[in-house]
Amino acid sequence: MVIFISSYLIVSLSVCFYIQWDVTLVMCTALPLLIGTRMIFSKWFAKTLDDEQSLHNKMTNLVTETFHSIRTVIAFSAQKQTICKYEKIATEHNRMTEERLRASSVYDSLAQVLLTELVFTAALCYGMWRVGNDNPGRLAALAINMLYMCVTSISIGFHLNGVSNARQNAAEMTSILNELPNIESEKNACVKIKARYKARKENKILPELTCETSDGIPIKPKPKGNGTISFKNVRFSYPSRSDVEVLKGITLDIKPGEHIAIVGSSGSGKSTLTALILRFYDPTSGYVELDNCDLRKMDPDDIRGEIGLVSQEPVLFDGTISDNIRYGKLEASQADINDAARKAEAWQFISALPEGMQTRVGDRGLQLSGGQKQRVAIARAVIRNPSVIIFDEATSALDTKHEGEVQKAIDAASQGVTTITIAHRLSTVRNSDRIIVLESGEIVEEGTPEELMASKDGKFFRMYTDQRLDAIPFPVHQPPKLKGKFSMGPSDMSKHSLDPESRRRAWARSSLGANKKLGKSYSVLSNDRQKLALPVMSKKRSRLDKSFKTNVMEVAVEEKTYDDDYSDSNLRGQCP
Repeated sequence: MVIFISSYLIVSLSVCFYIQWDVTLVMCTALPLLIGTRMIFSKWFAKTLDDEQSLHNKMTNLVTETFHSIRTVIAFSAQKQTICKYEKIATEHNRMTEERLRASSVYDSLAQVLLTELVFTAALCYGMWRVGNDNPGRLAALAINMLYMCVTSISIGFHLNGVSNARQNAAEMTSILNELPNIESEKNACVKIKARYKARKENKILPELTCETSDGIPIKPKPKGNGTISFKNVRFSYPSRSDVEVLKGITLDIKPGEHIAIVGSSGSGKSTLTALILRFYDPTSGYVELDNCDLRKMDPDDIRGEIGLVSQEPVLFDGTISDNIRYGKLEASQADINDAARKAEAWQFISALPEGMQTRVGDRGLQLSGGQKQRVAIARAVIRNPSVIIFDEATSALDTKHEGEVQKAIDAASQGVTTITIAHRLSTVRNSDRIIVLESGEIVEEGTPEELMASKDGKFFRMYTDQRLDAIPFPVHQPPKLKGKFSMGPSDMSKHSLDPESRRRAWARSSLGANKKLGKSYSVLSNDRQKLALPVMSKKRSRLDKSFKTNVMEVAVEEKTYDDDYSDSNLRGQCP
């Protein structure tokens, strides 16, 4: 539209110069003033649009974040706070919009008055004096074309505002499109180059392009490997925190088909190892090998095609279960999808759904439970037929029931595949072939589960003991009834309604106290171990303390039991 109006202006201006050039010059005296003020106004207009767009982005991000975290917002009664925050941003955005529109209206009105009422009138009067009554047709043609000049000049001003707005949006879009990844696929780079110079290449202006690495080695499809992974003196710092070294001289060899567990406290560098294997980053020093090939010499697409990833919070897209599993291999058939679901122990719950594989999972998989989402994610990783599968704390956000279901799926998916399990919960690594313990970016311990548990002074054993003490073992079935008189808690316990966890703790403490008097005890093992009671003899508290630290709690029991509901009446009183 701007081009069309500009061409119309040029034609009208040419006709006016042809009819009466000196009158046209009078008309053109306003153009420098109009152009100068328009340039100044356009700069202010563009800056205002920047600020408006920034506020609009904040509003959009706040709305998106709020709806994605709506349960958290409601749980903390933060609705009013969120609304006030949105209103504050929206008010500022509306104020700036009104200010921009008001200034634009005032400027356009002044420009219209200047051109149509002042300059046009002056030029028309001068034209009447120059042309006179000798040639009224010539005067009419001059007046009409000068009027077209005024109208088109004003129209250009209106459309330039739209161009400025579009230019701002285009600049943001261009900045996104021009943003290059830190590690770009050489294949994709070649495709971009070929598309960019397609026309010139067809005219044989450019030589034929070939897909080569930076070293000039032609890229070829990588054959499926066996899953060998090696870290050679790897050091790494994230670009945003270059002064903080996350990994410090990691050297590690993983054999084909081996199940490796990497454990450690938060921030020890466990997930960073995963990022380096997937080549999201390159090491600061040292190197990582896959199938005896330096990852820096390999195309990222080839690397990621060999690896299946299951993260702590799996991302499912708003589609069917079948679509989400097929996402791992777009050309997969329905038979492949069903087979992957069976390997991931997901077929049972999927087939029980009314629509089966065509069940929609909802936004971010909200229609599925945590364990179901994880099993769909495992199926998505398995369908790629990878040589390496990485489970990055895949069960840390699940309860005990779902953890067991997902752990069964992990064990099934790990058969014959190099498996790396990143874990904070140590109960999930007991089936691994080897455990790597990280601390502050360094390997401090390494060995089989049996070897690490045998080392009582080791880091892994301390971590295991701490986690077991955090989860105090209590009987799951009917609690035993003790002989003699004893108190299960404070004297006023019967006046309060305790939650089941508090009741179990009160029962355990009192059972330990009664142990001294009765002398006969049973060992009740934790839930994740066998739920058995083994008779032992102990009269000394030191023996009890030692037993407790090794995850065995000794309590005096008899065959008679309490009721299952742990009622308040049973928590305190005399036992026959």
